[in-house]
Amino acid sequence: MIVSGPQATDEQIAHAKPFADAFPELAQSIKRSHKYPKVSMPKEAVTLRLDPEVVSRFKKPGRG
Repeated sequence: MIVSGPQATDEQIAHAKPFADAFPELAQSIKRSHKYPKVSMPKEAVTLRLDPEVVSRFKKPGRG
């Protein structure tokens, strides 16, 4: 079952502002919070293919 709230009227939509214009300080804080600091030597993503036996050894719980 889908429940929806009140629908915006054409007049409301015509007077709508972009989020950043309506709430500039909040938009700026959100924009800043999603950036990671620059690093001098970024890590590189790689793909590694292993035998199933090797993977199962890493997945085993316990010591060793």
